[in-house]
Amino acid sequence: MTAPPLRWGLLGTGRICNDFCQALKLLPSASVTCVAAASSPAAAAAFARKHGVPASCGGYAELVGRADVDCVYVGNVHVFRREVGELAIRAGKHVLLEKPAACSAEDARYLQRLAGERGVFLAEGMWTRYFPAVEHARRLIADEEIGEVVAVNSDFHFNTADSEAYPASPLFDRKLAGGASFYCAPYPIAAALMCFPQAFPEEEFGAAGTRDDRTGVDLQGSVSLTFPGPGGAAPAGGGAGAAPALGGRGVAALSFGFVAESAEETVILGTGGRITLHSPAHCPTRLTVVRKREGRGRGEEEVLEFPLPEITAEVKAAGGFYYPNSAGLAYEAAAVARVIAAGGLSSPQYTFEETVEVLRIVEGFRERVGVKTPFEPGDAEPGGAEPGDAEPGDAEPGDAEPGDAQGEEGGGGSKAKEQLETALEFAKKEGGGEGAAAGEAPPAEEVAAAPAEEAAPAEAAAEAAANAETDQALGAEHVEKP
Repeated sequence: MTAPPLRWGLLGTGRICNDFCQALKLLPSASVTCVAAASSPAAAAAFARKHGVPASCGGYAELVGRADVDCVYVGNVHVFRREVGELAIRAGKHVLLEKPAACSAEDARYLQRLAGERGVFLAEGMWTRYFPAVEHARRLIADEEIGEVVAVNSDFHFNTADSEAYPASPLFDRKLAGGASFYCAPYPIAAALMCFPQAFPEEEFGAAGTRDDRTGVDLQGSVSLTFPGPGGAAPAGGGAGAAPALGGRGVAALSFGFVAESAEETVILGTGGRITLHSPAHCPTRLTVVRKREGRGRGEEEVLEFPLPEITAEVKAAGGFYYPNSAGLAYEAAAVARVIAAGGLSSPQYTFEETVEVLRIVEGFRERVGVKTPFEPGDAEPGGAEPGDAEPGDAEPGDAEPGDAQGEEGGGGSKAKEQLETALEFAKKEGGGEGAAAGEAPPAEEVAAAPAEEAAPAEAAAEAAANAETDQALGAEHVEKP
């Protein structure tokens, strides 16, 4: 796998940041020059030592102000993605936001507009789109190898009982944007959008879900989408028995949740066959193509395998990966580097328009099933939560331990939020009210917020705790071991 050189800075030190950093080691042209934790210099230093990153800092503003960072990977908890993304964009950095990129379509549009104004790359980390199996499926669809796509069935359910404490886990914390619709739904919705590239689904859609009365988050749900097409439904050919022509129209039945484990497959139905992206469909390495032959139930089956990049000794020495198939994050990183080197500002594999559309559907689902947004009027700050590092950064089980992303009891605002506000205020002053121009990052010492409290335990203890957490996670059944 080859890609142009790109220097990365990591915002966050949690599990998904660990896996992304490990995957970058599989891409020789990539380098991680710095890692930052929201409020713990010790956590950042421990992460840097573990992965051989040359620099670390205890605040996000310091990292985005560094001249040796080209692109920022934002892997903190998603309830803070807009403000952290804004911080990086205003500093003139290219940005890759983990999923979901924001907690509302409006916030995503805001980041998209800002990145366009600043002339920097912006994408959401929908890593599924970059897997060779998925790219091959897209080519098959474009070449009409299965005829006209008419329907998509996709699911993503995992069981939080395998890795999360109820109700302490952030996955069940509404004010931290908990709920299956944020953690799971983006995958099957994005799968459906991929199969009908000619148009987004109709505004109205069907939705059903189960809400947890105790925590207020959604536990599982389903959506039914209808995709419009430019053509009508007139019979093809006009002869007796001719099949109807849908003209690009189709439907999608999608389900998601975290109270049970599903097969997790994406099945794409066409008039001339079907494609199955096998489990785990959000990071697949195998697909099956069935090309229809005359007669019901008759077809020719082809199974294709797409092995992951080989895990190196360096990755194994640092503890491997937390999540299945995380070596495939290297595909995403390589694609981002290619686009940036070519002067592109968005990913052709997963456009930011798709990011916004997925969030529109997620918001619509939550409204229909009666789930409140993370911050309702009158809500206090989320328990003093900070845009930290060990919280869930991806739609995966086990991404956060109980108590992660929780601040001191009764906290009314966080040091990290203050840090972000200070940095943004500086950017506005320097840029005449609109922030610094692209590529003109303010000096780190001028945007640094009040110093974080000295972390306890000390750095050595923090490093030991981080390694223990890694070892514990790597023993879980769902984790891919090196």
